[in-house]
Amino acid sequence: MKDNSKKGAALVMVACVSAFLAAFSLAMVYTSGLLLSRANRRLEQERSYQAAQSFAKVLDFELKKYNEVENALTAAPDDSFYRYVYKFLEGAYGEYDPEHPDETIFHYTSSNDTTGTEEYGKIRVVLYKETSREDDDSLTGEIMREDNNPQEIFNMTFQRYIFTVEVTATLNDISYSYSTEYSQSAAYDVSFSCNGVGITWKDNHWCRTGTDQEYIIGENEKVRYEFDNKKITRCTFDHIFAEEGGH
Repeated sequence: MKDNSKKGAALVMVACVSAFLAAFSLAMVYTSGLLLSRANRRLEQERSYQAAQSFAKVLDFELKKYNEVENALTAAPDDSFYRYVYKFLEGAYGEYDPEHPDETIFHYTSSNDTTGTEEYGKIRVVLYKETSREDDDSLTGEIMREDNNPQEIFNMTFQRYIFTVEVTATLNDISYSYSTEYSQSAAYDVSFSCNGVGITWKDNHWCRTGTDQEYIIGENEKVRYEFDNKKITRCTFDHIFAEEGGH
């Protein structure tokens, strides 16, 4: 009986140790799985961040590379991001309304397949704009006779819009957004007149519009100029700031 009692106690001890080892093993497996899951999640977060930031930088480059190009509006391809933004700003798209975001945020889609990859997830690009209020009086003015050179007028630009480009990269259930805000500077076609007569600056002197006949500005006369904000001759975009955020 004494031997049986010792054997029984040993069996109980072995069972307890086995149960402890099994529980410990399960705990280790769970901990390892949890750490691996967190590591995978961090990797997905990093991939989403890299994708959003990289795509935003590509769009930024595409937008600015025409800033110094002469006749950029015609030089840029129809399917370029530059032309898309120009049409978006100058078209009949409404201004951003925080109370109706779904109706005033617009999705950009490229002719190329840039929706994402299996490794980096899905890319979504949205744009929204706000008008930078310009005084209508700044579209017209006068040149004094002694300032008989309109070159400064030709170089004038107007900041009509401030707009945001937001890139969101989503991998599985993890998203990361990268927003960049820009200002648009536009140059417009300008016309000149003096005493109601249309004139044009040509070969460093004034001519009657449509002719080579020189027009002499009188001593007490002024040249009036007027910009047509429906006819853009040049359009550039300047980066204001970028804002990162994950969700």
